[in-house]
Amino acid sequence: MNANLKTIHPSVSSVIASGHDAVTVTVEATADDGIYPAGMLVSMDEGGLAFPYDPAGSGLAIEVKGVLAEEIDTGKDTAALLVRHGTVKAESLVVGTSGTPVTRAETEALVQIGIYAV
Repeated sequence: MNANLKTIHPSVSSVIASGHDAVTVTVEATADDGIYPAGMLVSMDEGGLAFPYDPAGSGLAIEVKGVLAEEIDTGKDTAALLVRHGTVKAESLVVGTSGTPVTRAETEALVQIGIYAV
């Protein structure tokens, strides 16, 4: 039998920088919440669901937990690859789904959780 059960289209993250290998984990993202761009800073709710970090928000929304390694469309898939430690490309980092560049304070917040923008 010659069957093709699934086609995989691997991609290489443009967010992860070389020099110090990244530690990544797969987390569940909030469903039907739009497209999350690669490099987006991520917060997590009480149930462990990833959602966009929001510096103007409150509570868990203002706690950075990682950086999204690859873009995901949460209307189609909720598995998100999250950088939890290591080096990331500074120019790839964004806040929210609109792609707002990160501030120096946000870059420093990443350092506090072991993620270094280079």
